[in-house]
Formats: sequence, structure tokens, C-alpha cells
Amino acid sequence: MNTKQRNYYEHVIVNQMNRFASYMNYLSDFGKEYNKAIDDLCKENNCNIEDVNISQELIDFKKQIESSYDKAKSFYKDLEYIRNQNRSLMDIDYLIRSFNTRVNLAKFPIPKNITLQFINNTVIKKGYVAKTDYSEELKKLEKEIFKDLKDIRKKIHKDLDNVKYSEIINKKEELLSDINALEKDVKDYIAQIQEVNNNDDDFFQQKSMELILLSAKRKEYYDQAEYLRLRALQLKWDERVKKNKAWGEDAAAIWKLASSKFTEGLDYIQENGYLLQSITELNNKELENELRKKLEKQIEKSDAKVLVLNENSTLSKHISKDLEFIIFIKNNLDKLKKYKQIKDTSLNFDVRSQSTTNSHLALHRCDVKDIYLDDNSIVHALIVDTIDYNFGEAEVKELNELQKVGLIENYIIITKISLPLDFYSNYYNLNKLPYFYGMMK
Repeated sequence: MNTKQRNYYEHVIVNQMNRFASYMNYLSDFGKEYNKAIDDLCKENNCNIEDVNISQELIDFKKQIESSYDKAKSFYKDLEYIRNQNRSLMDIDYLIRSFNTRVNLAKFPIPKNITLQFINNTVIKKGYVAKTDYSEELKKLEKEIFKDLKDIRKKIHKDLDNVKYSEIINKKEELLSDINALEKDVKDYIAQIQEVNNNDDDFFQQKSMELILLSAKRKEYYDQAEYLRLRALQLKWDERVKKNKAWGEDAAAIWKLASSKFTEGLDYIQENGYLLQSITELNNKELENELRKKLEKQIEKSDAKVLVLNENSTLSKHISKDLEFIIFIKNNLDKLKKYKQIKDTSLNFDVRSQSTTNSHLALHRCDVKDIYLDDNSIVHALIVDTIDYNFGEAEVKELNELQKVGLIENYIIITKISLPLDFYSNYYNLNKLPYFYGMMK
């Protein structure tokens, strides 16, 4: 099953899970309200619960609700099981169809609006069964649904009316059309319920359950509206990076891989290095363990793709001649000559001029590992970084939003450095060099 198909079924399954979770919460609230009503009744009549003569109708109804809760919980677990299956498209499709068939055959009653008066009527007055007037309950639900739909429309217009991307415009119109259709369906259901005598409990329970499940689409439509907002934000950043590519060719390529989830920009990998699908493919247990800890801390994952850039890559050449790296190596020349290696460290590539912006935008903060001098007086090092957006700068907050919802793919980037020691030895009085600061607009 490809990623697109998996995402589709993930969406279908999660949507169903949300509906049953809402239904279980609804039934759970009924149980709490029921127990509170009985307690209040005992206090009012100054008696113990053992002394209360609860009508069989109420006992049966409570059992029915408990049974419905157990069924809903069972179906929820079934959905969790389906969601965790790594099977073929046909198998997943069959599991979902089988699940839907079982749900359609199950009966889910809707709790009545349990009030102290209702409890009194069914408990104390033998032989009298109170009839519930559902009109107020129905009006409350109708008001709640339409308010939520109105709020979703406002959000869509606020977030997306000024967006110029055709992809977003088309999906926005589809979503608004879906919301209008839902509103019409809700009105039709309410009209059907109102046409029937309010005392027809079975009909009301059936239609109300259908209405509640139908109105659960509100959450789905809100999520879709939020997704479109974030997708528009991502397209804005894609456009911005492309427009300012001259400030950092490597930074732009690294963003393109993350934003497209490695479906675009693969020529950069072919020209500069290679891609590993997992950190385990590094065949370096010590480095693998360090990266795993770094990933868990940075993005709460234990694995990711690894982009390895060779010594002749454009980013390697930029880093090798970046003032930040040059100063670091020059300050450690004596140790390198004497011990042939120095301890791992961290660097923060700052913006000193346009020529250093590439390293800053591509990596910013990173680790420098395996720094050593070989027998041919060549300095070697690995520049290691996670491509993530976790820092507190205002602009990074937007990227962090995209990261949280999985619109961009985090990964590890390892850049190999290899340059003659003489290159660094020939730099003198580095501390007197002026610092020029710039930033990408």
C-alpha cells in the first residue's frame, strides 16, 4: 500500500474512531447524570438507595445504555486494531467493510434527558411511566450544530479568502459545499424527528443517533479547514524559499526535500551524496545511538532518513570555508597536530555575510563529530544535524506548526568535511575580520 492510500485509510479510520469516542463520552455522561439523579432523589426523600423502588423500565434502559457503551468500546478497539495493521490495500478495505457491516447491524439507543422529575416519575410512582418531551433537547442540539458550522465557515474565510493557490481555492470551495450539504442534512433529520409524535421513543432514539453521528462531521470539517490553512502556509514557504534561493542554494534544496517528503529535489541528492532510509544503515552503533537520542529529544521519533553529503558536495565546500568552521579549526590547530584528533563539539553557524548565509539557513546549530588529521595532513570531520524546526524564533513557529501535523518530513543530514590542514593554517588574525550580518527577506 503506498503512502497516499495509507493516509486515506488512516483518515477514514481516525474519523470513525473520533465518532465512537464522542459517543462513548455521551453515554458516560448519561451514567454520571443517572447516578446523580438517584442520589439527589435519596437526599430529597431522606432514604437510602436500597429503599428506592426503581422501575423495571429504568433498570432495563440503563442496562441497554451500558450494553451500548460496551459495544462502542469494542468497535473502537476494532478500529485501533485495523489502524495498526500493516496489510495490503485489499485487506484493509475488507476489514473496514466488515467493520461497517457489524456497526450497521448493531443497535445504539440514545439516552433520554435524565432529570430528577423523570427519575421521580419512574421510581416512586408505580405504574406510571413518564413521557419525555424531546423538543428542548432537539433545539439545544440544533443550535450547537449550526453554531459550530458557522464558526467553521468563519475560520475558512478568515484563513483562506486571500490565498492565491489554485489547489487551496478548489479544496476550500469543496469544503464549503460539504458544510452546506451537512447543514441541509441536519435540517432534514430534525424535520423528520419533529414530524413524529414526541412520545415515540424508538423513532427518536434511532434518528437522534443518526443525527449525532452525522453531526460528528463537524470535527472532520474543522480539521480539514485547519489542514488547508497549514497547507497554504506550506505553499507560501515553498514559494518564499524558491524566490530567495540565491541566499542559500543548499538551504533551499534541504527545505525542498523536507517539504515534499523526498518526492521532489532528488537531483540534489544524486549530485551531492546519497540517502539512507534509516539510521541503522549507517552501520555505526555509537553514532546510531547518539542520533536516536537526538531524534527522540528533538522530534519524539526514534528513526528517520539520513542524507549523507560527500566531501565534494556544495554544502561541504560552504562549511569548509565558512568563517565559523575556519575559526574553530584554527583555534584547535595545535591539538590536531599533536594528538591527530580533537573532541566532538557543537557549532552555531551565524550570518556574517551573504556568503555565510547558506550554512546558517541550511544548518544553523549542529554537531561536529569525528574530527581528526590523517597522515596526509587532511582535516576530516562530520557535520551532523537534524532537519527540524523547534526553536523559538517567530518565523520558525510557522514551520513548527507544519512539522507537528506531519506536512514536512524531518530527517538527519551528515556532511563530510575533508580539506588540507594548510588551508586553515594560512588564515591569520581571524578575530580582526569584520562581521557582516544579513537576513533572508
